[in-house]
Amino acid sequence: MNEPLILSIETSGATCGVVLSSGSKMIAEYSLFGDNLHDKLLAELCRRIKNDCGKTFDQLDAVAVSAGPGSFTGLRIGASVAKGICFGSEIKCIAVPTLSAFASAATEYAQSLGNKEIMSVIGANQNLFFSQSFDANGKLKSTIQLTEQEEIQSRITEQTILCGPAAPSFHTHYQLSGLNRLTPRFIARHAFQLWNESAWITAEDFVPMYAQEFVVKKAVK
Repeated sequence: MNEPLILSIETSGATCGVVLSSGSKMIAEYSLFGDNLHDKLLAELCRRIKNDCGKTFDQLDAVAVSAGPGSFTGLRIGASVAKGICFGSEIKCIAVPTLSAFASAATEYAQSLGNKEIMSVIGANQNLFFSQSFDANGKLKSTIQLTEQEEIQSRITEQTILCGPAAPSFHTHYQLSGLNRLTPRFIARHAFQLWNESAWITAEDFVPMYAQEFVVKKAVK
């Protein structure tokens, strides 16, 4: 049986990136890190990676995209591009929860330390944080929480591994800088797990998990 060809997209944070993978094997990864890149470069990165790898969009089995929570604008752009590639075809859409993608990437670290708990944390608006807990295999232990820093800190124990961009804001025994920035390879890793569980949706049904009201930022003069 052929391995699925999956294009994975990450736009939920500052990283604008794509991965082309065959099953669990990554073929290529293109990533850029910076502000205001997603709308300018995401579609071009998708085009470049499939051309450079000698593939066409018609050959894709699925497009995986970070589903949030995360940047409102980034999630919207990622969703638009994913929908555009899938529309009118049999390409499946895999919505990858952002917090779960971090946890999936942290499982080997958690298991090497003796099956520690994993907690993913992402900053939100108004000095709040998204958090979610997982076991050492990346299985859910809690729903997504939107709380203040003190509440999250009170739930961190000596068994907790922190990952996600907000991890440096908290005190913990276990933290790796490589798990603090979401990359498209994290999306690809979890997307393949979801593929094996047949956990895909039609592109028309995909709605990003914004999880918080959009707040307009005022320009600073």
